[in-house]
Amino acid sequence: MKVLFVCQNPVDSYAGGVQHITYELSRFLLEKGIESIFLSVSNVYNNVIENNFYFPNNKNLQSKENKKYFSEIIADNGINLIINQCGIDFSLSKLIFDSALGRPVITCIHNSLLGGIDNFYHLHQSKLKRLGISRNLIESRPIKHLIRSLYIKVHKNGYKKICRESAKVIVLTNSMLSELNVFVDRSNLKNVEIIPNFISSTFPVQKKEKVVAYVGRVDLLYKQTDLAISIWEDFSQIHPDYRFYVVGDGKDLSHIKELAANKKLRNIYFEGQRNPKQYYDRAAMLVFTSCSESFGLVLIEAMAHGVVPIAFDSYNAIHEIIDDGVNGCLIEPFDVRQFSNAMSMLVEDKERYNQMSKSAIDKSGVFSNNVVIEKWLKIIENVK
Repeated sequence: MKVLFVCQNPVDSYAGGVQHITYELSRFLLEKGIESIFLSVSNVYNNVIENNFYFPNNKNLQSKENKKYFSEIIADNGINLIINQCGIDFSLSKLIFDSALGRPVITCIHNSLLGGIDNFYHLHQSKLKRLGISRNLIESRPIKHLIRSLYIKVHKNGYKKICRESAKVIVLTNSMLSELNVFVDRSNLKNVEIIPNFISSTFPVQKKEKVVAYVGRVDLLYKQTDLAISIWEDFSQIHPDYRFYVVGDGKDLSHIKELAANKKLRNIYFEGQRNPKQYYDRAAMLVFTSCSESFGLVLIEAMAHGVVPIAFDSYNAIHEIIDDGVNGCLIEPFDVRQFSNAMSMLVEDKERYNQMSKSAIDKSGVFSNNVVIEKWLKIIENVK
């Protein structure tokens, strides 16, 4: 059997999120005799990956050349099943449905459907401030209701089509299913399954150093890496013996480096995109500053290494990963001082830190590959 994964960016074992989980899933499927090839919209990282193909026209997804190329990939490689990893991209999903040559399509939704709306002001505050629009206005009940209602109205038909034309729809968490239900009636969600992201294996926990890590794309909008810098500025004044490693790349990396330099921050290291394992091994704490996520794969990866995550309580699914005060800390969005205080509390209370580190390892076991891969195999067997 052969599976075609369709992704926005190329598959990469060292990248985060969808790129990484697609690589890991394909690796485990191969162990079960299921081969995979990959088709990506863009090759932004210029990586050369075996069996990773690219649409010829990434500016116009609905172009005839893309549709022809997609159908040829399916026919020439003997594809039996398509896994669409871009469930919120309605244009790409339409191309897949229109050109699938009758092959079943499993559509995966890897993003929070409402997180960007729930944090609308924070995501757009720079533009809103320039327009003279206050936070009090945007976050007033009538305006929040209006923004949410308009967003749902615009996107409702897209999600209905996803659920109607997919053999199966995969969401990562119970909260994502609830969000999808806002757009699609429960009666039309019978083909939706919940399968979380997973970690590949368990890890021997190394002795922790005075290290804090940020792992992920360097991004000012959704990842809010600038807040991670502000948190470090606050924390490092009290704990100057700690080191902060920023592990990841992205379009805003130069801006973040300049921000750190202007603040004259010490003991901060920009590592670029690397395998994060060596940082998980050494880090005591993970700084997670996203304002909207579907899941947060780096959280469970870090927790499996005994790293205690501190994160903003900014999206629903985070409660299915972090139990506040048990295996990590959830912080009021987007309170930098409260965030750094929580870090200091863990530094100063060794007994509590050690217990939370152990609990983090225990919680990560819920997302072991053995449990999750079995769910995937059952679904693939039923739709092929």
